Amino acid sequence: MLLERLGDSQHEIEDYIEEQRDSFFKLRDDIKNNRLKIGIPKRKILSIYGEPIFCKDIANETDVKETCLYRHPLQYFSTDMIYLKFDKEQNLCS
Repeated sequence: MLLERLGDSQHEIEDYIEEQRDSFFKLRDDIKNNRLKIGIPKRKILSIYGEPIFCKDIANETDVKETCLYRHPLQYFSTDMIYLKFDKEQNLCS
């Protein structure tokens, strides 16, 4: 029974990583093909591409409120890093 639960957990982790990887590649491709447009609400980006690795509030920039990082879920240093910036209204601005 314990091994079954462990196996189920492992499958859930693998599924989550695969989903994160696929979302990252979709975001990267959408940027390269100019499908990601300025002004898109953050909630829509989250629904399409999932949660970022982390977001950081930006206090010293007037037009940018928050920067979020997306990258491959397992490749920490040998992957593209995508920084999305959001304005005070939570819309993509860069």
